[in-house]
Amino acid sequence: GSTSGTQTTDLKVGFILNGLLGSQSFDDVIVAGIEKAQAELGFEYMKAEKVEAAQAADTVRTMVQQGCNYIIFNSAVVTDPCVDVMKENPDVMFLSIDYDLPDAPDNLCCVSYREQEAAFLTGAFCELMSKTGKVAFIGGNEGGTMVRFEAGFRTGARYVNKDAEVSVSYVGFQDANKGKETATMLYNQGYDWIAGAAASSNL
Repeated sequence: GSTSGTQTTDLKVGFILNGLLGSQSFDDVIVAGIEKAQAELGFEYMKAEKVEAAQAADTVRTMVQQGCNYIIFNSAVVTDPCVDVMKENPDVMFLSIDYDLPDAPDNLCCVSYREQEAAFLTGAFCELMSKTGKVAFIGGNEGGTMVRFEAGFRTGARYVNKDAEVSVSYVGFQDANKGKETATMLYNQGYDWIAGAAASSNL
């Protein structure tokens, strides 16, 4: 294999995210994957964090000007505003993670998941491990993928124990203090297993 950082391919990857790395969100998993691929394949890679929807298209144009020919988006927030840029750059490949763009251009690949399936297993595991029968789910915000997370978690816990007490709270994705306060309150009320799906609020 090639040594890390040595360019052995024409591939140059860009990653655009609207959050921050180091928050235990799936963005950290994406970066770990990019860096593993980079070590094996030897390509250049750049990233842009905390990109708002209004900045997304300009950020992509800058990456394309700097030679990126494979650009990854982490959410609808940054994917949606970039459709025109994708159409302007048919030779650049784009990847949207965790979001299926309706009527996607030919050079966009969309990858989404069945969050409810993993959440079902998590809810079942928590309930099986619980000594009180009381389990909790702490999510980032209501709506979107969280609907599937919550439904899967509730269903998994109640599949194991029809009388399971399931608490659900939403604390935002970047509020570790609110996450801690909520978890502490739940523990004090006897919820002995808590699943977090709230990015840096999990900390």
